[in-house]
Parts: sequence; structure tokens; C-alpha cells
Amino acid sequence: MRAKTMQGPEFTEVWKTVAQRFCDALKAALGGVCDESWQARLAGEAVGAVPDGGASASFRCSFEGACAGEAVLVFPHATLAGLSLRGAQKRKAQIAKLLGALEGCMAGLAESLDEDGAISARVEVVEGFQPKDERVAELALEREGGDSGGAMSVHLCLSQGLLTTLEGAMQRAASAKPFVFPEAAERSDANLDLVMDVELNVTLRFGQRRLALREVLELTSGSVVELDRQVDEPVELVLDGRVVARGEAVIIDGNYGMRITQLMQNMLP
Repeated sequence: MRAKTMQGPEFTEVWKTVAQRFCDALKAALGGVCDESWQARLAGEAVGAVPDGGASASFRCSFEGACAGEAVLVFPHATLAGLSLRGAQKRKAQIAKLLGALEGCMAGLAESLDEDGAISARVEVVEGFQPKDERVAELALEREGGDSGGAMSVHLCLSQGLLTTLEGAMQRAASAKPFVFPEAAERSDANLDLVMDVELNVTLRFGQRRLALREVLELTSGSVVELDRQVDEPVELVLDGRVVARGEAVIIDGNYGMRITQLMQNMLP
């Protein structure tokens, strides 16, 4: 296995803050798909060695909108195997399960940076990734309550463009504190109780597909429409067009059901 060591200037406070936000997102993602609880932290200012692309699994997180740029999380195979991903023993299934978890948490990270939805995030698997101009840091994964000596590593590679725009987005998010009338704040719990019995329609989504009008008109009995989701990826619980949870499809007394493994940060639209 070859490894590439990245060296660079000392991490700034902004860089450390950004890395911690990704650590929090990574912890949330692992919490939904692992048999054990993990915590993630920035291992230090010394940049670690990035495994060769053939000996790792890499996930590219592309941010668009008010923040533009890419972040890549590189999981060495030893780390991927040591995570004990629930119900996934083979590498392909492990990658698919981790991809689904990261998609939700990176979307939550983007939403936390801009509540107006001006930032979107998309996660995909990339093959043979090797950093070029990215800033690289080593993140340590440790079992909660366990021995820190058994930590495993994940590498976070951030493009300089994303680092710069994230700095601006975090500053805007920190300063955007909406005014709340004191009377409204005091009555908020009571007002919420008034609508607790309102029924909402939720949808269990196994996947989706964009079709041209011509393709829709050509559908006949027996036609097969391929969705954008593999069988071992999590299904989604959708409320008013917004994904509020992800989980595993189950059968309950002959009906479809869902076992929730991950709740989104802001469930209500």
C-alpha cells in the first residue's frame, strides 16, 4: 500500500472549526449505521499520510450555492472494516450504507450553514482519489467510552475555495440571530401543543427517477422503471417534500414499514 504525505502550513482557527463541523457530521452519520457509538476529532495539526486510492474508500462532498467547493473523506480499508457497519460485511455494502448516512448528514451540515437553503450538498463515491491542492487533515475515530489508543483514522481533504466560502458562511450564520418577541417565546410551547394532534401525510420513498415526458407516455403495463437507489441503501421518510428520516424497510403484518436509523436535524419544514 502506497501513501502520500501532505505537508502544509499550520491550521488556522477557521480550519480547525471547519474540521470540527465535519467531525460532528461524521459522528452523526456513524451513529445511524454502526453497531457501536463513535466520536470523531481532529487528530492534530500534523497532517497524516493519505492511503493510496486502491487501498481506501473515498466520498466526495460537493457544496453548491452560497458555499462552493469540495470536501473528500478518505476511509482506509482497515477503518472501513473496523466500523462494524450494521448489516454490511462486504466492502460494496459497507460503502453503500456509509454513502447513505453521509448524504443525510452533509445535507444537515449545509442547512446549518444557511437556513434559507442557499447551500446544497451532494455526496458521491470516487475511485482512486489522491489529493492535489487540497488541505488535508487526519481525523481520529474512537469508540465512545473506549481506549483512545485504539483510534482509527479518516482523512479530510478540503479545497481552498470551500474553506474560504465556509468561513464566510459560518460568520453569517453566527450573526444571523432572528429577533423573537418575548410574549411569543413564552407561549411557544403552548402554541405547539395546539397542533400536536394535526395529522400529516408522510411518504416512504424507496428511490426516485427523472423521466422525460416522452418516456412517461411510453410506459405500459409491465414496464420497469429503474430508481436511483440500490437495494442495500436506506429508504427515506418524506414530509411535504422534505426528508425527515432514513432507515431500513421492514414488513409488519403484511404491510411495508420503516425502522428509523437516522433523524434529520430539522424535521419540520
